[in-house]
Amino acid sequence: TSAEAGAGLRFTPDLNLASPSSTFSFLVQGATDATGAGLGPAATASITVNKATPTVSVSSSVNPSDFGQSVTFTATVTASSGTPTGTVQFKDSGANLGAAQTLTNGTAQLTTATLASGNHVITADYSGDTNVDTGSGTLAGGQTVNAPIIQLLLDESGPPANQAAALGVCCSSET
Repeated sequence: TSAEAGAGLRFTPDLNLASPSSTFSFLVQGATDATGAGLGPAATASITVNKATPTVSVSSSVNPSDFGQSVTFTATVTASSGTPTGTVQFKDSGANLGAAQTLTNGTAQLTTATLASGNHVITADYSGDTNVDTGSGTLAGGQTVNAPIIQLLLDESGPPANQAAALGVCCSSET
């Protein structure tokens, strides 16, 4: 029962609105005082409690990176109510990068050194939890991986002038 200026309202049953994504129905009755005396006819009302909408931001430890270089992606998940829990699945152009990572204080990280050269669309898909809805974020501009540097070494020693020679080529990739 709630009182306002000597009159009251009775809500039946008492509500616990702590569970998100639920609809609660209850009866509302007007009363002539805060004790519930003189109750009028009941009307049915409902309240829907929704999960909070998350914001998922994604960052890279080094961008652009070199081919074969380790890059750590970080997803930060925030919401208007509390610290989100759950997992984040990092993806490269829609394909999973490793296993889902558990959020710790709203943050999850994944380190990889296996990205091919080129531009990669990196996303972080948040699983949601009891109080926070699912969500996704994308690394702004994507992750750029520079092509490997190929070094050619030429061996100039060979036979004296005016004689045929074989040219040996050796290459290696530097990371």
